[in-house]
Amino acid sequence: MIDNINGSHRYNSLIKALLITLLFASPSLSMAKGQDFVILSKELPPFQYYDNKHRLTGVAVEIVREVLREVGHPEKILIYPWARAYNEAKTQKNRILFTTSRTPERIPLFKWVGPLFSTDTYLYQHRNSKLVINNLEDARQRSKLVIVPRSFAAQYKLKKANFKNLHPQTSPLQGIKMVINGHADIIALEKSSVVPLMKSNGLDPSELVRTKVKVLSTDFYIAFSKDTSDKEISRWQKAFEKVKRSKPYAQIAQRYRSQVRLLR
Repeated sequence: MIDNINGSHRYNSLIKALLITLLFASPSLSMAKGQDFVILSKELPPFQYYDNKHRLTGVAVEIVREVLREVGHPEKILIYPWARAYNEAKTQKNRILFTTSRTPERIPLFKWVGPLFSTDTYLYQHRNSKLVINNLEDARQRSKLVIVPRSFAAQYKLKKANFKNLHPQTSPLQGIKMVINGHADIIALEKSSVVPLMKSNGLDPSELVRTKVKVLSTDFYIAFSKDTSDKEISRWQKAFEKVKRSKPYAQIAQRYRSQVRLLR
């Protein structure tokens, strides 16, 4: 009888030890007690887009997925128009929004993890345009209509520069088509996204010409609802830093090296 009790005790102790070992051996398990979030993003290649098999991919998606695995968070990502996703993350609790440019105006609106990468936004015009645009003042004075993607950082930058001829569009693609069809003179676009966005939608990238005018350079982050605790942000930042040292991250950097400036 005593032997049976001792054997049962040893068995239970062994099971407990095994569970503890598994818990701390796996980052996704050991970090799984954090906050649950609704994860929002927009479709904009090469950052976030659907491939030819309708699988969500892109440099930002791949990095964020690695971070999600590290913190043990479900990988469900909702793709919305940018203005909707941005407003929801700004006004509702427990939201993650990626990728988001960390501009001075936005800093107090969110909590931040990153930076992931950096991009430049330029003014583009149709290849047959006769407008000569060498600076922001030229664009402000000489163009009748300047397209900006709604709620993108370029919209706020140009509005602050006293542009009265801005025409926000729901998506960059809509704005590109307006310029190609002659309904607008200029559009502000992130340099990294122009060619992949046009190619993926059957448009000829040579239809647009990049002017000399850089609107802004920005670093892109993962933005969290303002109510997120600093402790939770620290947990995600540490996970991101760990991902940056990993082999999968190096592979992502290699795949997208010609399109995006990843920040190491």
